This record gives sequence, C-alpha cells and structure tokens, in this order.
Amino acid sequence: MVMENLTFRASQLVKLRWSDENIWTPKAKHAPTKTEIFCSADCASGSGFAMAMAQQHGDRKPWLWVQDEQSRKRSGIPCIHGFPESLRSGCHYISPANIEDVLFALEEGLRCTALSFVIGEIAGDPIALGFTQSRRLAVASEAHGVPLYLLRTNASRTLSAARMRWEIEPAASEPLLANPKAPGAPVWQAELFRSRLFQPSHWPLSYDRGELSIAAPRDRVDLASVSGDRPLAMSG
Repeated sequence: MVMENLTFRASQLVKLRWSDENIWTPKAKHAPTKTEIFCSADCASGSGFAMAMAQQHGDRKPWLWVQDEQSRKRSGIPCIHGFPESLRSGCHYISPANIEDVLFALEEGLRCTALSFVIGEIAGDPIALGFTQSRRLAVASEAHGVPLYLLRTNASRTLSAARMRWEIEPAASEPLLANPKAPGAPVWQAELFRSRLFQPSHWPLSYDRGELSIAAPRDRVDLASVSGDRPLAMSG
C-alpha cells in the first residue's frame, strides 16, 4: 500500500497561511488561547475591546479580572455597570500589590476550568513578564481551555508567546439613527499585527447590542458646509 505524502513544502505553507480562510472576522472561531491587546492607558478603548471579544465566552458564567497596581492607579477600578449585561454578575476582580502576584493570579485563574475567561491588565514592560512567563500563560490557557485577554497599556511590542496580538485605538462613534447628535456605538481602529492563527490585518470595528462587527466606512463630506448658490465674492 502506498501512503499519501502529507509533507508540505515551504511555499505551500505560506499559501495556506495567506488563504482567504485565514482572514480574521468578528465571527471567526478558534480554540481558547492567549490574546494580547496593546492600547493607551489614557482611554478605555483597550478594555472595551477586550470585553467585546470576551463576551462570546461569557454566557453568565464567572470570570476573572486581574489588574496590577499601576493600572489601578492610572485608570481606576473597572466599573461593573459599564460591562455588557451578561457579564455583570459573574465578575471576580482582584488587584495584587506586585507584578509577581499578578502573574501568579493570572496563571491560577487560567487553570480554573470553572471560569469562562480571564482578563489581565498590566501597565508598561515589567521585567517579570518575559518570554518564559508569557509562554506559561499561553500554555495554561490552551491546556485548560480558558481564554486570556491581556491588556498591555503603554507597553512596547516585545517578544511574546501570545497567539494573537492587537493594537487598539479609539475612533469616532457611529451616529445614532434616532438622534444623530447623541454618541453612538463605540468604534475602534483595530490592527491584528501578529497572529499564529490569522493573517495580519487592520479593521474598523464596532460594538453594538452585544455584537462585534466591522464598522461601515464613515462619510466625511458632512464636515464641509454647503456653499449655496451664490457668487464667490459674496462668500466672505
């Protein structure tokens, strides 16, 4: 019997990775893993995006938020009333005093299969969060099936074992249909700059009524006033 040759050439692997099936979309499904979200500490865009991503795992089950002391002093404690409704009752929040305890709490949370997901928030580039510790978190997440969304506020893109790495910036909200002057659903400029699961890509993403979706392109013509039907000399 002749066995089928299942060996792939390097060129074939590149073709598979860059196929249309490997393009990330808000509906994309993948096994639980570690995701890093880089963002500014001066706004809530990163935490909002993490909540929008994590809601798919919620289903009113308990989940854990671990915040380091520097993030707590800079951004404050997360407001439960600002969470999606399905996640408000299951939140367990802790803020250890040092980074070593933060990493310990994250790893122990990922080993607890009763949790639906874990959100971590670490500011800057602490020495304790090196590649070895990053890999421990990724392995724990995948081994126990508990997703980790790690917020990296004001951090640099150092070496990491995260399977997906995002850069998140706030964008202008979409106007409400009922009242165009009122703030609409939150919108982010999201860049998936490194991933072992999908192609790197850049998306305008919106979160509305519990659903994450690709935001429609904004029409900026409305910024210019109508000139009217009059001679140019009269415009002054």
